[in-house]
Amino acid sequence: EMYACDLPAAAARLRVPLWLINADTYPVAVDAWKAAGVEVHVDLITGCGHFPMVTTPKEFHRLLRNALAALQAPPGR
Repeated sequence: EMYACDLPAAAARLRVPLWLINADTYPVAVDAWKAAGVEVHVDLITGCGHFPMVTTPKEFHRLLRNALAALQAPPGR
C-alpha cells in the first residue's frame, strides 16, 4: 500500500529528522520533504546501485554510524 500513502500528510506528522542514505543514481526529492516541514539529511553513495547496503556495505555502514551519532548528539552540537 506504499503507493496509496499520502506522503505529504505522513511527512507532516514526522517529529524527528529524516536521514536518507541513497545511491546517487536515484534522486531524492529533498525540496518536497522540506516543503512538508521535514528536517531531511541526505547522504549519497556514488555508483552503488539500488541497494547500497549490499553493494557498498562498508560505506553504507560508515554513513549509518555517522547518522546515528548525529541523531544521538545533544541539540546544538
